[in-house]
Amino acid sequence: MLVFFAEGNLHLFNIVHVKETYFKNQPANLYVAKSARISGTIINRIREMNIFVNIELIDSPTTKKILLFSEIPLLRFLPQMFEIIIDNHNILKNLKESSNNTPYSQIFINKLDLTSTVLLNYFKKYNQNIMISLIEEGGGDMYQTRDRVFFLSMHWKVIFSAYQLITFQWFKRREDIEHVTETYFYMPSKYNSNTGLSTKVIPPITKANDCVASLLTAELANQNMDEYKKRDFIYFVDALAGSVTGNYDNTRKHLDLILSAIPTNQLIIKDHPRSFISKKAKNVLGQYKTVAYIDHRNYLFESFLFMCKNIGEKVLITKDSACAIHPKYMFGEEPYVIFTYKLYSETDQTYSNKLANDLKSTYIQKNKVFIPNNIDEFHSILTKITLEMNVTNK
Repeated sequence: MLVFFAEGNLHLFNIVHVKETYFKNQPANLYVAKSARISGTIINRIREMNIFVNIELIDSPTTKKILLFSEIPLLRFLPQMFEIIIDNHNILKNLKESSNNTPYSQIFINKLDLTSTVLLNYFKKYNQNIMISLIEEGGGDMYQTRDRVFFLSMHWKVIFSAYQLITFQWFKRREDIEHVTETYFYMPSKYNSNTGLSTKVIPPITKANDCVASLLTAELANQNMDEYKKRDFIYFVDALAGSVTGNYDNTRKHLDLILSAIPTNQLIIKDHPRSFISKKAKNVLGQYKTVAYIDHRNYLFESFLFMCKNIGEKVLITKDSACAIHPKYMFGEEPYVIFTYKLYSETDQTYSNKLANDLKSTYIQKNKVFIPNNIDEFHSILTKITLEMNVTNK
């Protein structure tokens, strides 16, 4: 029997897609981390599909951040450790109540992080040789290094060691890594082969994919998307802007410039899943509510990309969000995309460069992907696209 573990809307959707593509007739259970990032609509629709024997929601992770010591470098891991201990205690409690000691032959996760390791360690009680497969959550997973996929950095080694000492749980990390057999991507040809894992393709999604198409359709059924029909420019808030240490300085600067370059009533600000419950996010972005539509809602944005009839005429603006590559990789569509990562101060832009240039290489209309080097160039690109699309006030 197989077991899948999901921690976000897109990962949950990709799990269903992989299950139906490669393991349609094999019995499987699904565990989902119960958090504000998970759409209840998707869960309910998956239950109706009857493609999993059991679906269990487990308490993880905590949504409140404990800020004590978070700005002290040597102690920054303490609040994180405190959250992890609470989260994984809840996970184990849920597993004991729901797993029925099932001996699984294979587990599907996103990365071999601590939460996944805790699940794996529990399931290994009933099958020491359980195999591990990875399923991408967002397109950016393709560019992760071995250290990131398996959480091998010194920071995470400290977290893992401290967790084991505190909870008296002992992990065989090297053995677990050896049991990772494969990883599933929409565009495996762009995959970072340095991880040493074999890859399998998640096929592009069309209307003919009955199961996954119905999931996307159901997700959008109760969402009012009228503003997306009226407006053509979509700005994705950077993930860091919603984190504890992030700030909105670049967000403000970029939004002000965008609004000065495009017609009025044309902008949508799409908040990041990590920050849609943040009061700070709502307060900062709320300053633009009279000049832009601000979308704080929790739903699978890829459902909009799938259902939008004119996605090729939309303009996606992002630092380096995977949302920018999903229209092409998942659905074969080519909207305008503007990557703004060169307008940030980060010195290491290897990931962003790879993401943007790989996307451009797959486009038939390569002149629809832009990477401005400075603010003036960013403004010129927005003006050029506005004229090219003949966008007017709506």
